[in-house]
Amino acid sequence: MKYTGLMAGLPVPQAGQGLSFSMPDLRLQLDQYLEGEDRDWVHAFFFRIDWTNAEYHLAGNGLWMEGGNLEEGDLDRWFQQSPDVDSLFYADELPSADHERLHVWWETYYTVLRQHADPNLQRLLAFDISLRNFRAGWLWRTLTGGDAEQPAQYLSGGWFDRFAYEQGQLGDIRAEHPYTAAVLACWEEDDPQERQEAMLTAQAAFYDYAAFFDPFGMVGLAARLLAYLEWQRMATQDPGRGKSRLEAYVQQQVAQTETHPA
Repeated sequence: MKYTGLMAGLPVPQAGQGLSFSMPDLRLQLDQYLEGEDRDWVHAFFFRIDWTNAEYHLAGNGLWMEGGNLEEGDLDRWFQQSPDVDSLFYADELPSADHERLHVWWETYYTVLRQHADPNLQRLLAFDISLRNFRAGWLWRTLTGGDAEQPAQYLSGGWFDRFAYEQGQLGDIRAEHPYTAAVLACWEEDDPQERQEAMLTAQAAFYDYAAFFDPFGMVGLAARLLAYLEWQRMATQDPGRGKSRLEAYVQQQVAQTETHPA
């Protein structure tokens, strides 16, 4: 289905500028246009905010993004018990460790979204998964100095068999996935704020490329939503505070890995 009126009315995020609307307001606007399977897909898509909030919770940084499907109390209950039986994320058994439980929910999230048959939408998701895996590998190496073995928790459905970020891989990636290589190259920027803005700009270039093939359909909408949520995530973060919190969390994980090796 085409959403010409909806897409024409959605603003284009610009580097260095925050979003001009709240995520709950955006969801109200989407509800006026979407229906059927498209509406269900977008509803599932917004669990991305919930799992980002869960990551914030585990890092102990006190941040919260609006617009997800879960209230903060619901998220706490899911960590303590399990999702409701009628939830997309319900499972008879879930890992007891919080970070392992969250990894299962991210896997389920992408499995649900990949059920859409559009190949360009699949391309968007593979790009997103690949960047998330590379980001996890790069952060782990950077914050541990490369001395600690990284837990093998990578998401399936990306483009690459190897996910740890190393400079030597950029040449291989650039040939087949130039947009991904452009994002990875931004990690060489030392200033965290400038690095994040550069990465978002590089990601936006791929979103525009993917949306070109179906600008007023689900692919165009999904590309715009991915851009919005990345800009929203950046707006909630304090780079200095986040780095110190993340370092503490990583050291905790290193200690657990050394105490209980796989």
